[in-house]
Amino acid sequence: MRAPRPSISHDVEGRELDSPLDAASAAEEPSERYRALLDSIDDGFCIIDVLFDAAGEKAVDYRFVELNASFARQSGLNDAVGKRARELVPDLDAFWFETYGEVAKTGKALRVEHYEPAMQRWFDVQAAPVKGRRVALLFRDVTTHREAEKALRRSEESARQGEHFALRVINNLFSFVGVLDTQGTLLSANEAPLAAAGLQAEDVRGRPFWDCYWWNYDETVRQQLRLACARAAQGETVRYDVLVRMAGDTRMTIDFQIAPLYDDHGCITHLIPSAIDISERKKTEAALRDADRRKDEFIAILAHELRNPLAPVRNAVEIMRRIQASDARLTQAREVIDRQVTHMARLIDDLLDVSRITQGRLALRKERCDLRAIVRQTSEDYRGSLEGAGLKLVVEEGAKGLVVEGDPVRLAQMIGNLLHNAGRFTERGGRVEVRIDEDRDARCAEVHIRDTGVGIEAALLSRIFDPLSQADQDLARSKGGMGLGLSLTKGIAELHGGTVRVASEGLGRGSVFTLRIPLCDSAPLLEFVRPAKRMPAGGLRILVIEDNEDAAETLGELLALDGHEVELAFEGPTGIERAQRLRPQVVISDLGLPGDVDGYALARALRADPSMPEAYLIALSGYTDERARQRSREAGFDVHLAKPLDIRRLEQILSERQEKLLKDELDLKA
Repeated sequence: MRAPRPSISHDVEGRELDSPLDAASAAEEPSERYRALLDSIDDGFCIIDVLFDAAGEKAVDYRFVELNASFARQSGLNDAVGKRARELVPDLDAFWFETYGEVAKTGKALRVEHYEPAMQRWFDVQAAPVKGRRVALLFRDVTTHREAEKALRRSEESARQGEHFALRVINNLFSFVGVLDTQGTLLSANEAPLAAAGLQAEDVRGRPFWDCYWWNYDETVRQQLRLACARAAQGETVRYDVLVRMAGDTRMTIDFQIAPLYDDHGCITHLIPSAIDISERKKTEAALRDADRRKDEFIAILAHELRNPLAPVRNAVEIMRRIQASDARLTQAREVIDRQVTHMARLIDDLLDVSRITQGRLALRKERCDLRAIVRQTSEDYRGSLEGAGLKLVVEEGAKGLVVEGDPVRLAQMIGNLLHNAGRFTERGGRVEVRIDEDRDARCAEVHIRDTGVGIEAALLSRIFDPLSQADQDLARSKGGMGLGLSLTKGIAELHGGTVRVASEGLGRGSVFTLRIPLCDSAPLLEFVRPAKRMPAGGLRILVIEDNEDAAETLGELLALDGHEVELAFEGPTGIERAQRLRPQVVISDLGLPGDVDGYALARALRADPSMPEAYLIALSGYTDERARQRSREAGFDVHLAKPLDIRRLEQILSERQEKLLKDELDLKA
């Protein structure tokens, strides 16, 4: 090993520089002693092989041969030995190749300071020739120093040229603007928030922002601001609504934001808080929410009031059906009434469901179920009405075992809505086709419902699922309906993570609706099968409590036709008295009874009576939302049924109740 020889380094202008690279210049391989010396210094050190082009004239890359312990810290590069510079930093500035190539070719040392964009660092580098095409580098990351110098110069320049103007601008702003250091200390604020709080600049300047008058009325608010400042200092923009204290200990709601301020090199130098008064906006939002709430209440009340007169009409239709009058005209009139009552009930349900979806309050009761079975059963439910309208219904079941996680009732509702829509807009003699497919790639079940009906104009396809919208309003009105069914279907599909779309080749050429629902990976736990109609139970003691006498009497007549012993009451106190006398096995009560004893109070009274521990309580109401159902459960009702009453559903409940009572009796005898 040769002894190190002194060398003279020069900058790019040829000025001599003091350099510790003498040993590296003189030695092909550094000694152990010199190795220890290099590892002890804070500067980065490395020896590189400069790589030239084929002509040997232009440096195009360099390879790291040796490096000291500080190399990685100063350069930000790890595991560099044996690797090329372009390999480690593909976009490295060509300046370095040119510079180190010049040192290798001329044998003259130099010193440069240069910014490397790809590494976002400033480097102070001393380069000295070594044997052959090797160059020794001693360098330091001076980014912090350079940026500090630049920030200082920029700050001084800004202070000289723009401070006065900036202050005038922000002081004339209606909103709040301030400047904090990165620790959250308030450096300045415009006049608006100071005046609104009755403060002077000296009251807040130099204090932690969260300790200032605006915030220190509440520790939670102070802590929220402290965390916001910390997040902003890490580069995050934080925004939230908050109450601040104003003069006279009043409160103002502001839209508050705190954001980092960066210099030209991406360093955070300050934090900028800003805010605007949104007190009036909050009042407006509250008023809108109140109006929305009152709208929902109105829709619910309207639905309730519409359901009530439908109840006795449906009961009367059922009585007419069971009497079996022979006159064809009576049969026709009965069927007309039944269809129209069903249609009105459907419109009411759609109106309520659309309102719930728009408010995000439609809850799904999901379970694993076979979509194919749901489509099959629902199609059969609609076959009678479609064929009665002179349409042919064709169902192609296709793929089997299409298991989805969904609400079976809502899935059936979507299929029913699409079938109902197809029937409304297809003329007698037309055709409705239902096909079930599987998209294996997308893991979705697809239900296609095609009709040969009136079709849809291309310009109207994008609006077909909008609430209260129909492809042809005149035609829609002639067919009946409010344009809610398709909007409701879209909302329910999206709640299931699915979609519904429509295609049509134009007017007179029919349409195709496609429902897509994500598939599950496992077999169904439950298969959707609509409960079969049970035979009338008969023999139950039933008390009907309903203030609408028509509804009470028609329901009582229906129950009597099924062989039940029925008594009626038209208000709560009478209902309690007759229940104590009759000891009914089943009580069917309207919830909206007049006076002090409504349906809820009646249920609580009956549940508190020890003489009727086994009484089964059925609530009737035009209110069908979950809140109404929950309230009836809490009062003591066993089941909540919507008006107009689904007679088949009631028959099923009574049959099940009869079976239970018979079983309990047999168990006692045994």
